[in-house]
Amino acid sequence: MTSNYSVRYIAHMVIETKTPMTVGASEKGLNLDKMVARDANLLPYIPGSSLAGVLRHTVAQLFPSLKIDNIFGAGGNEGYGSCILVSAAHLVLQDGKTVCDGLFDFDSNSAFLQRFQQLPYRDHVRIDQKGVAENQGKFDEEVLYKGTRFAFELELLCQETNDEVWNCILAACMHPAFRLGGGTRKGFGAIEVVKPLSFWKCFDLKNAAELIAYLEKSSSLNRHFHPANNMEKTGKEPFAQQKSYITYKLCLKAADKFFFFGAGYGDKEADKIIKRECYITWNDQHQASWVEEPQVLIPGTSIKGALAHRTAYHYNRLIHNTIPNENAPIDMSDADLEALLPVKQANVYAINDIDECKALLQLVQSLSLDDNFFTNRIKEKIESQSAGSAGNTSNPAVVALFGEAKNDDSSTGLAGRVFIGDVYVNFDKKSEKLFNHVKIDRFTGGGSDGALFQEKAYAYEAVIPVEIMVDQAAFGGDNGDKINEAFEQALTDLIKGLLPLGGMVAKGHGRFSGTWNKHFTN
Repeated sequence: MTSNYSVRYIAHMVIETKTPMTVGASEKGLNLDKMVARDANLLPYIPGSSLAGVLRHTVAQLFPSLKIDNIFGAGGNEGYGSCILVSAAHLVLQDGKTVCDGLFDFDSNSAFLQRFQQLPYRDHVRIDQKGVAENQGKFDEEVLYKGTRFAFELELLCQETNDEVWNCILAACMHPAFRLGGGTRKGFGAIEVVKPLSFWKCFDLKNAAELIAYLEKSSSLNRHFHPANNMEKTGKEPFAQQKSYITYKLCLKAADKFFFFGAGYGDKEADKIIKRECYITWNDQHQASWVEEPQVLIPGTSIKGALAHRTAYHYNRLIHNTIPNENAPIDMSDADLEALLPVKQANVYAINDIDECKALLQLVQSLSLDDNFFTNRIKEKIESQSAGSAGNTSNPAVVALFGEAKNDDSSTGLAGRVFIGDVYVNFDKKSEKLFNHVKIDRFTGGGSDGALFQEKAYAYEAVIPVEIMVDQAAFGGDNGDKINEAFEQALTDLIKGLLPLGGMVAKGHGRFSGTWNKHFTN
């Protein structure tokens, strides 16, 4: 590789978060398990390494014909550096022009910036390999507001003019698959390039005038270079060679008016209330303002979890894969039964004859006795054997669509291919409904003493738009057609009211009706 890079492409990019975003700082707070990254001004920012890593991955996915190592560098003994330089992305202030770049002297009394001192947070529950919540697995993380804007600078070093590669890089930045931070598959990190405020320029350093202009260009994000090319007409040419995505657009309407997506806490009136969040809006003059009151939130992770569970069901149905019937005659090998035999301990002698064990198992089954050593061990074995094929997390359709965690060094893991954004619904205090409940004693069937509690559900009659983007690679392979059919059948169940969303679904809330359609995104 040569160091004679006489052509420099530079872009000033302004991006806006279309959903909340979390770029973690790898540290905990007093009340939160995960905090967002903050700069020297203690304001949220996006490290350049995060931008560069996501950009490399997105370019490689969208444009497989490009030699990605020649652009972003390669490691190893004969490795070489990247031709891409990416600055950190810093917060854009309320005027839409000023960037909190470097040690910024800002007004500490600014109402706009004070909102960033205490950010909203999200509650989560860790899910185990069976697809259910782990004991003591609750955690929470800080998130950035939807509508937050950042500015950063992107530079490409070339030996000669290379508009094709540059356009591919800009197209990747503007593609819906370009998402930043963590949790991008559960509603976070969707961004949009603010094209009127973004621009780029190519400097040919062999030209004396352009060389001087390049050397005089400031590294500050508040000092722009002109003349420049507007982003409105940039990055569209390479779309034809991109990998395709399918975008599903759902129009949902609460079938029974009420739904409930819990905040995890209550207020003075109820023990449980709906989740609400603030966000930022920008007018045509690119000036920011906050929504007057926190809006009702439908988290993308709530939609994702319900769809994943129902997709697993339909996929198993389509391939005729079911869990064995517990009432069917016991059919286990002698080796399996021998492994179930209890060991001899102290003066307690266990059954040690396989024929006697079989006879006892058949007797227990005929008596329908569930709470005993042998049947419990058999049930555990059946569950462990069927988890990989009929369970939720290891279900092939769930893995192909929603990914799989890397649990150890021997597993590779797989990122999810389904992107579901958070949805905000206009809040009206009059649409809240207080429901009173009494905890039921499971033994007597009557109300528990002192166990009255309240929940606030939300009534909403307007259409709720939901957009889901799926990488077509999820529908590849031998069973791709069945995975596609299972996923779309889950969507159909959702719009028919057969797949409720949120909490209190057993009490009649969270059922939706509506329509869905799909189109291909290049």
